[in-house]
Formats: sequence, structure tokens, C-alpha cells
Amino acid sequence: MINIEINNKAYKVPTSFAELSLRDYCRCFNGLEKTEGLDERELFMATKRIEATILSRLMGEADDFAMDLPLTVYASLVDATQFIYGINNLKHSGNVEVNGKVYKVLKPEEMNLRQWIDIDVTGEEDSAEKFIDILSMLLVEQGEDGQAKPYKGYDAEFAKSLGDLSCDKALPVVYRFFLRGAISSRISQLYSKLAVVSHSPQRIAGS
Repeated sequence: MINIEINNKAYKVPTSFAELSLRDYCRCFNGLEKTEGLDERELFMATKRIEATILSRLMGEADDFAMDLPLTVYASLVDATQFIYGINNLKHSGNVEVNGKVYKVLKPEEMNLRQWIDIDVTGEEDSAEKFIDILSMLLVEQGEDGQAKPYKGYDAEFAKSLGDLSCDKALPVVYRFFLRGAISSRISQLYSKLAVVSHSPQRIAGS
């Protein structure tokens, strides 16, 4: 976590997935500017705006806040928050602990029909907290015998509680499901585009 003061206001900026909640992650990536069909120059400008928007949201400010930061401050904060584009580096054990209970993540072929339908339908929606809802559907409580209890349907209260999970525990589960091709790949494509621009020689930050 970076502690920084800007315009007499103190900020705590996360520098790892362990310091970022799943709810804040969803907020950072919700409704970002579309980049499909842009030429190279337009793509570069769009991805820089997206980068600034994500940083602004990490700081809890309006989307254009980072645009007004001094270049040296902006560059250092962008470098410190590059972790957010490294979701593919996260590891997942297959179990997640929530409020003292252990939840298992089933393979698609182990899911019952109700669970698969809920996940599939939710994956097609464009909601602000889709990742949280999908995670709540992927997790099934582990019984005392170590076996997964049957999935009984979407639980809004359980989903709400998952928003506070740190991303190092929550994101690998959802991302693994994305990799299986069960949901749209638009977010993964955006990660790739941002990674390319972030390491481009034309990069503003650090110049």
C-alpha cells in the first residue's frame, strides 16, 4: 500500500491484489471505454485514458482525476499499480474460505444443471458486479465429509459478502472460469491491450 498526500488529501493506493477487494476491482473495470475497431493511434490514446481512469478509481476519485496529476506523481503511481493487469499470475487452490467456511470450486462437468444455467446466464449480463455474482455461483460449501454440497441457487446475501474478499483469493476463481471459454473474452482482451501500451516505448509515464 502506498500512502500519498495530494492537495492536502491523504490516499492509500493498493499495490497488490491482496490489498484490493473484489468489489473495488469490479468498480475499477466497470464500463470502461471500448477499444474495438480503433486504429493504432486511437488505440494508444484510448488505452492511456483507460489507464488513467483505472488509477483514478483505485484512488477513489472521479474518472478524470488522474489526468490532472503531475506527470512524475502519475508515473510513479501507474508503476506501483501495474499489478492490476497481472491477473493471469494469480494462483488458485480450488478452495476458498469465506467467514470461516470452506467453499469448493467445481469443474464444469461436476456442476448440476441449476448451477451451470445461473453462471451461463449471468455471464451474458453486463452488470457492475458480475464478477461477484459469478463467484457466488461458482463456490459451493464443503460439508464435514469434505464433499461439496449441492448448489441450490443464487444467494444475494452470500454474493454481497464476497465483495469484501481480497482479489488474490477471489479473482483466480473467476479468471479460471474465463479461461475455460465459458464467458466472453472481452475483459481478457482489454488486459492484453493495456499491457502492450503500458510497455510501449511511447509510454507517457516514465518519460
